[in-house]
Amino acid sequence: MTNDPSQVDYTVPQYRTMKTDWDLIEDLRAGSATMRARTTTWTPQEKGEDSEGYAARLKRSYLEPALDQAIKRICSKPFARPVTLEHKAAFPPSIEQLVQDTDSQGTDLTTFASRVLDIAQTYGLCHTLVDFSSTPEDMTELERSELKPRAIFSIVAPPDLIGWKRNQEGELIEIRILERVTVPVGLYGQQDVDQIRIYQQNEWEVWQAKLEDPIEEKDPTERQSDDRVEESSKWARIQRGPNTLGKIPLVTFYIHKTGDLMGRSPHLGLADLNLAHWQSNSDQRNILHYSRIPILFAAGFKADEVDSGLVVGAGSFITSKNPDANLSYVEHTGAAINAGAADLSKLEARMAGLALQPFLPGQTGDIKATATAIEEAQSTSAVQQWIGREQEFLHQCFDVAAKWESSILPDYSVDIHQDFNIGVIGTQDVQHLIELWKEDGLPHRVLLSELKRRSFLDERVVIEDIIADIDAAAPKKKEIDPEE
Repeated sequence: MTNDPSQVDYTVPQYRTMKTDWDLIEDLRAGSATMRARTTTWTPQEKGEDSEGYAARLKRSYLEPALDQAIKRICSKPFARPVTLEHKAAFPPSIEQLVQDTDSQGTDLTTFASRVLDIAQTYGLCHTLVDFSSTPEDMTELERSELKPRAIFSIVAPPDLIGWKRNQEGELIEIRILERVTVPVGLYGQQDVDQIRIYQQNEWEVWQAKLEDPIEEKDPTERQSDDRVEESSKWARIQRGPNTLGKIPLVTFYIHKTGDLMGRSPHLGLADLNLAHWQSNSDQRNILHYSRIPILFAAGFKADEVDSGLVVGAGSFITSKNPDANLSYVEHTGAAINAGAADLSKLEARMAGLALQPFLPGQTGDIKATATAIEEAQSTSAVQQWIGREQEFLHQCFDVAAKWESSILPDYSVDIHQDFNIGVIGTQDVQHLIELWKEDGLPHRVLLSELKRRSFLDERVVIEDIIADIDAAAPKKKEIDPEE
């Protein structure tokens, strides 16, 4: 990718702004091997630590997959049941089949929606290109009828949408999508190459990266006459065609919107804690490796006695002509190890608390200043609000699919399971909630509500009364007399 606006792989400034948050989250989700491969990016090399020692410490480092597990846990709840279309009137069969196969690859709507939510949690948003499978011009009518062109849903992750444009009216007039495809090389070889799909209101194009060391190509007469009509130093246009829809069929699902087609992961705080845990755990495992091995301390031995070799073990003894000679083991006191273990435990509790936070009512961070909105926000969790938005997103996808096929849809809704038990009953979760509350990451009201819902507080307890007592007992700030 380049910053040169004359090149097809140019990335817009908004893309580069979002990318600053992606590396950490992507590497944490990829696991221990990727975190080790990034070396000093995430694991600082200490001053005085040689390369051999640093490499050994990296190999002993292990990632606690807190971020990845939190995202997967959230995705597992709403999609424990299938996503359904609710409608009373007949639905066009060509659109109805999208429930069973969204992409002509057998991906059903539930699996598709789960992937969308997973990506949106990682990046703050996720796009879908509602495309229409085309047929080659040289096909016969019989072949066309057997192929049955249809609408398909293609997920576009934010790192793959490298550019977009709007006109003065705010309409999307161009998008550029990065794709990775496998092309044949020689008689039996294959190679992965980048290609960029450009969608405009009236046409589409596909540009493919040129192979750096291409093997001898096939007979050029086998290539279409309009292939590679235009070329640059690195890219060649290999396909183009009309966009008969007349608009760009891109639909976007936002979890945390920061701008036009821009977003930010809601889990950045958890990602930072996960990185801190990785670094602390790397230090902890390193110090454990050395502290487990005692150091043999010798004093009072002459040089010739040392040079002759000191044999330590069963069936051997050590002598010295010096009556004050001393031989003993020096062991670590364990204070630093205990401090490291306490730090890891604290980080793990905070990570667990943050992982639970999206399930808790009132933890949305996006509340309008009206009594109704506040009441609704306090009764629903962030996850449930995300699911509501994803239902609207899927509805838009079906609407675009219907436009491709000139179908008229009856009144309908997309139903994603929301009536799940968002809390996990158990003392461990309660401890995590309390730890989060101690860190000022959870209001009194939410903590007490969760304790009451889990039956740790009697049903007769009035939370508002407890909060009033807490406020009354809180120390008052001393007023400062300006004349003192």
